[in-house]
Amino acid sequence: MRLLRRHPAVPEETGFVPRVIAGVTAIVLVVPMIVVAGLSVNGSEYVQFQLPPDDISLRWLDEVAHSPLWRSALWQSMKVAVAAASVATILATATALSIRGSRFTRVVQTLMLLPLIVPLIVTALAIYPLWAKLGLLGSTLGLVLAHTIVTIPFAFLTVWSSVGGLDRGLEQAATSLGAGYWQVLRRITLPIIAPAIVASMIVSAAMSFDEIVISLFIASPSTQTFPVVLWSHLRENLSPALAAASVFMAAINIAILVIGIVASRWAVKRRLSTRST
Repeated sequence: MRLLRRHPAVPEETGFVPRVIAGVTAIVLVVPMIVVAGLSVNGSEYVQFQLPPDDISLRWLDEVAHSPLWRSALWQSMKVAVAAASVATILATATALSIRGSRFTRVVQTLMLLPLIVPLIVTALAIYPLWAKLGLLGSTLGLVLAHTIVTIPFAFLTVWSSVGGLDRGLEQAATSLGAGYWQVLRRITLPIIAPAIVASMIVSAAMSFDEIVISLFIASPSTQTFPVVLWSHLRENLSPALAAASVFMAAINIAILVIGIVASRWAVKRRLSTRST
């Protein structure tokens, strides 16, 4: 009873100040996207934002959607993002499972998080001469490997949060009943951490799709990603087409987020149904 008196329950409703802060934060995050969306439907030849707009047109959105350059860059970004996210998630999952209970856990964790600590420009400067010697500059494989290095810390953090709380008793019980290592991994461990693996894939794909610093150093004119083409056009000519391209980029990121939420819920439901059976 004394403990309950000293530590009262958290109220169900938040106060006025937290609501105001949350509302202001939401407005600050949403307003730039509203402005970009308004610029993308501007019928003028110049970048201008007016309320209400004088001329609404889908001209720039249609131009970006049917442009071979933008479509090629979008396809390239999607290929690199999926491949890099897959490799990063596999490596992060294998590393997280292998260092459980190891005396080198802290050392391996630090190594896995190094790309997150080191500035991207430094990483790009380090990768460039190595990729040049290996003949990977300007290739899709070089982009995938470079994006894997950049995204693997996010994949590892996501997976490790689930692996770190994994109950080893379940695996030991399965082993005592005669299950081998691969059976325990396939039927016990991986189903339990499946939501974290899915989340790791989504986070890594989103980070890879938005990556521009590494891509500027490695990509060639034939392997440019969507952000690189956007940056190149921004330097050369500021037009409403850039706003339209930004809308497509934001829409893809939102789609990745929605897919991640749906896939995570599916993984959780499957895990619960497996436990019940």
